[in-house]
Amino acid sequence: MQASLRHYVPLGQVLLNRGRLTRSLLTTLLRRHNKSARLGDLLVRAGQITTDQLQSALDQQTQRRQPLGYTLMALGYVSEETMRGALCAQLHINFFDLDIVRIDPTLARLITEKYATRRRVVPLFRAGSLLAIAVDDPTDLQVVENLQQLLGMRIEVVTSTTAKIERAIKRLYATGPRRDADPCLQQNIVIGLIRDQEVADVAAKALGVRVLPPYWQSR
Repeated sequence: MQASLRHYVPLGQVLLNRGRLTRSLLTTLLRRHNKSARLGDLLVRAGQITTDQLQSALDQQTQRRQPLGYTLMALGYVSEETMRGALCAQLHINFFDLDIVRIDPTLARLITEKYATRRRVVPLFRAGSLLAIAVDDPTDLQVVENLQQLLGMRIEVVTSTTAKIERAIKRLYATGPRRDADPCLQQNIVIGLIRDQEVADVAAKALGVRVLPPYWQSR
């Protein structure tokens, strides 16, 4: 199945999509055996950058002291959406368009505005003991661990662009009249491939929106 796909998809993602593995089990196995796909390799395999561009970014990464994805963006090799798409493939998470997500204002009680702004994290929806959050840096496991301990909830992660996350934080913690997402906008919240079907299904139910596969998405 992996060989038949038009675009490269890691084998773990294929197994995840087929329901052979849960995302948490896959993540645990990859970390245990140090087998997580590298962001640069994913971008090269997808044809988004060349091997020379990857090497150039790696050479400058230590000088810039920033993650590889941001170095690639700074050099103009990839757009933010392209970088985050690869990051989602690496971590098996979904990329949400937060501008059209209606966030329950009561979620502001779970995470303080100060913490949300400092860590660039925003609570999106709650379903029982599950809380989904959008984070600017989904590789920062400390955020997940801190919130799980503090709230006693299962934390699931999605990502978005930095600008969309910052706008969502402002909407959630705004004082006075709220300007929420425009209900007339297209209500498909997932951009690109669905990497985590469970979170996508819960999001669709909790937020009352559609989650469509890429070939149905009108971009």
